[in-house]
Amino acid sequence: MAGKTNEASSPEFSELLQGLNSPCEFKFPVSTPPWLDLDMFDTGIAFYYRNMVGIMASNGEALVMGLALPTFYKPLAFSGVTSKRKRAAMMRYMETGRHVYGRWYRGKPWEGDSASESIKIVNNMHKHVADMIITAGDSFQEKVDIAFSDSEVEGDQSRILKEELANLRESYVIPPEYYAYINSKQSFNQFDMTLVQAAFFAAVMIYPEHYGSSSATEKELEGFIHVWRVFGYYMGIADGNNAASYGLERTLVAGNEIMDKILKPCMLHLNHQSMIMAQKIFSNPLNYYVWVYRNYRMVGLNLEKLWSSFSWRQRYLYYTRAFFLDYLYPLPLVRDFMNYCVRRVINRIWPSDKLKSN
Repeated sequence: MAGKTNEASSPEFSELLQGLNSPCEFKFPVSTPPWLDLDMFDTGIAFYYRNMVGIMASNGEALVMGLALPTFYKPLAFSGVTSKRKRAAMMRYMETGRHVYGRWYRGKPWEGDSASESIKIVNNMHKHVADMIITAGDSFQEKVDIAFSDSEVEGDQSRILKEELANLRESYVIPPEYYAYINSKQSFNQFDMTLVQAAFFAAVMIYPEHYGSSSATEKELEGFIHVWRVFGYYMGIADGNNAASYGLERTLVAGNEIMDKILKPCMLHLNHQSMIMAQKIFSNPLNYYVWVYRNYRMVGLNLEKLWSSFSWRQRYLYYTRAFFLDYLYPLPLVRDFMNYCVRRVINRIWPSDKLKSN
């Protein structure tokens, strides 16, 4: 097995990677983007409502996958919110859901509504953590290590997983772009925010068969990309690092390159700190390994030894989730019903009449 490293990088990926050297300012723009297309934005929002469950499932699995990225899990651990207590971690991720699902998708940030206020709050949070990391300087890594000093990975399957990843690394050609990424000295750079942004929309396009979007039209997917181009713009991401700046075809090209040259190598170098962080998401930490197996298999990394170690409960969980997302959810009546139920739940836990006061 080899990484796709002999191919020249696309212009899109090369442009995005240049953001490694540029800090993100997290400034909320005062002007509306000149490229804003209202009809395309509305089309993208409509697609979200027709595929809420698939999009949310992809976001959840992107979170587990993304915690393999050092520029993602380390700032979270450094902030002290998600590395210690399980409840604190869950509340932090629920807060992200409240912003994205409870506000952003419901509003139009250029109109100064609750969506814009929410994005400003998120920008300020990111800016605060970035400033803390800059202030910490050389002690940043030490403080990250301290955050995990009294924590351990749960389950003997962690040993099996680490051994299997070590074997896979031996036959995977690690691309130079990966080393440029992990060795970047610029904290919270533009490329880091590219990866954060892409986690919310790319998977439903790269892996549509797993998230109920195989039947989506090109117009719907182009609209959904445009929605996240708008969100990225107001998050303070520079146009050159906005992962949604390209059309569908080129977005897929850049997305697959990010997967092959950045995310897969990070997944192969998964460490105990990443595992500890990710296990906080699950009520049963052993379920983490089921999600890992599904995610790795989806991107072409088959963990056969990990699968062989699964209990019947873990296999049942895997097959149940796979059957629902891959086969049952895409059925129109099932999809409509599930999205209706989820929308009702969101409206109940994050009612629109409370958005402006939060």
